[in-house]
Amino acid sequence: MPDSRRLLIVDLSVNPAVYRPVEHWRPHVEALGVPVDVCRPPDGEAPADLAPYAHAILTGSEASILADTAWIVRACELTRALAERGVTMLGSCFGHQMLARALSGRAFVRRTPTPEFGWVELRKRDGGTRDPLADALPARCHVYTSHFDEVFPAPPGWEILADTAGCACAVMRHAGGRSWGIQPHPEIGIEEGRALQASYLVSMPERREVLDAGWHPEPRDDRIAAAVVRAFLDA
Repeated sequence: MPDSRRLLIVDLSVNPAVYRPVEHWRPHVEALGVPVDVCRPPDGEAPADLAPYAHAILTGSEASILADTAWIVRACELTRALAERGVTMLGSCFGHQMLARALSGRAFVRRTPTPEFGWVELRKRDGGTRDPLADALPARCHVYTSHFDEVFPAPPGWEILADTAGCACAVMRHAGGRSWGIQPHPEIGIEEGRALQASYLVSMPERREVLDAGWHPEPRDDRIAAAVVRAFLDA
């Protein structure tokens, strides 16, 4: 039987010198007394045994979900394996897109026509299924985001819980109630967000025009990460 309070972070970052998502997520999980293990598919890592895990967080990445590199294909396979075991999953940014690609198909991810970088307003939708993660969100809140790709159209079997002005599928929940995806990065604060934008301008010079055009410079962050993680772990 899985440990009801053991969590796997699937670290999908490509360059840990630039982006270290485990450092952003781990404190929120461990603050609740939950033990954490980490694997890095970009380095060829995968857990030898999925049995210990009740929950998993799929992180963001500098990579494109549209690529078919070997590690992305393997990470999709790991995502499906976690789903088949009934592991409750939360995907953020690239991880959100990976849930859609791995569980519903590549047709449900695309290059977004409205890239978003910086702090955007997340708007919870009214109605729909009562949902513990959605219940943890304010009706409107501001959160950091950074993405070139997106989930679109909404995959069959997923309910859209929230959107932003530039992203129709900003928060979604699988109908089975075991997986959630959130396009923004609730785990990244203002200083980390500014530092990431600065590093991306250096490490991705070919994308500078898009990074500048999509930048939302006013730093307003409502710090929803702790509430999101608590709701996810209690689900």
